[in-house]
Order: sequence, then C-alpha cells, then structure tokens
Amino acid sequence: QLGRDLWERYRKLVGRANAANTENGPAPGAVITMMAMYENKFAALDTEIEQVVLKAKIPTQGLESSKFQRDLIYELLDIRMLKAVVAGTPDRATLETESFKDLKEYCEGSSNSPGMDERARKQLRDAGYSDPEIDRIDEKLVHGRNADWIPKLEALFAAPGVFVAVGAGHLDGARGVIKLLQARGWKIERIPPN
Repeated sequence: QLGRDLWERYRKLVGRANAANTENGPAPGAVITMMAMYENKFAALDTEIEQVVLKAKIPTQGLESSKFQRDLIYELLDIRMLKAVVAGTPDRATLETESFKDLKEYCEGSSNSPGMDERARKQLRDAGYSDPEIDRIDEKLVHGRNADWIPKLEALFAAPGVFVAVGAGHLDGARGVIKLLQARGWKIERIPPN
C-alpha cells in the first residue's frame, strides 16, 4: 500500500528487520514502529508499573477500554497517516533527533502544547491534510480524551491512595489534564525526575 518508493524509505527509517515485521500487517503497527524506534524498551514506565501492580495484587482499571483505544488507533494511524510520516521523515537521524527532543521536553517539563508540534503539523500539511483535519486528530487523540477523563479521575481521587498514570502528552497545555484539574480546584505539584 505504500508503493515501492515509500516502502524503501520506510525500510531505511526503521531497518530491514522492523520493516519485515510490519510488511504484511496493518498501517497502525508500521506507524507505531516508527514512533517507538528510539524508545528504550527496557525502561518502559508503563511496563514497570504493571509488573509492580501485578506482583502486589493491586486492583487496576483503565480510563478507557482497550477496544476504544484500538479503534482510535486504527482510525487515526491509517495508511494515509503512514504515508505522511514516511514521506515527511527524511532520514533515521531525524527520527532519532525528534524522539530525544520529545523526551527531553517531557523530562524538563518544558512542553506546553499537547498534541502535534509544528513540525508534525507541517509534515501532515505537506501530505495533503487540512488544518481542520489535523485539529480533529489532536482533538480525538488528546484533547477530547483529556476532558473525558476529568470526571473519571475525580471519582478515583475520592478514594485514598490512588495512583494514576497517563501518557505525558496528556498533561501539559491549556487543555491538558493538569490545567483541567486545576480549573476544578485540584492542587497539582510537579515532582521533577532525578
């Protein structure tokens, strides 16, 4: 579905082994492979939390169902999106640089606009997405979900000793979870990483 030229570019971006693993799979898997290229798979906080919780037999629940998340991924990370990100990523060095930049902003707490940054928005515009389409992606992937979580979070916080983990991209900005909770009177304190 990518066509010969984009497929060759994809193989150069993610490497032959990763490309082979996604070759006959759905587009979301190929997009996620690209996005996660430079994430440390052995230091995944969500996996560490899951292991601690399972070992301690602590009850858990999600803010969303697995089906909701899967459907959203399949809707937004489709073949059109895959073509856009492959065409808009010139080389593996760019993929690496952008990954580390995002991680650095998260660790410093300097990211203040959840959703796509201007580079990602330009990448999609260059691939034919309109600004309203890009805004819709941010709304569905980030902002709408943040708003939906607030009453669920408040219900959870009514009990003592609750721990909640969400993706870093949901926290910052005027429509991020932190500001939405603060607007409802919650006191938020950032604890910087060591």
